[in-house]
Amino acid sequence: MGFVGVEGRLHLEWISSAEAQKFADTITNFTEKLQAMGPNQMNTMLTASQAESLLGNFEKDEISL
Repeated sequence: MGFVGVEGRLHLEWISSAEAQKFADTITNFTEKLQAMGPNQMNTMLTASQAESLLGNFEKDEISL
């Protein structure tokens, strides 16, 4: 996820509705982690050529929907 600037800024954890304290702890810890990381440095849009170089050069016939 680093190439889109979200490495370490995305967190997924299964928490039951009966686990209020686990939810509170998870949110608190993740918020502290994000604050320590500071602002996201990925603040610019990619040009078409940059996106192509990241994703590879796909031909239309190679992509099936």
